[in-house]
Amino acid sequence: MELSWDELETEIGTLLLVADQLALCALYYGDEQPQLMKRLTRRYGQFQLRRAKNLTR
Repeated sequence: MELSWDELETEIGTLLLVADQLALCALYYGDEQPQLMKRLTRRYGQFQLRRAKNLTR
């Protein structure tokens, strides 16, 4: 499974977006990225995470 991620700067902090080829999978505020990785692993098993340009557009 390949997931794409991007960041969006907002007025209340950085929003991390994660998507597969079809849909948005996760929205995350904050800097507890290890916790997000655990949640994604629990949901998807093994996956590759790559930076996506323009995921927020």
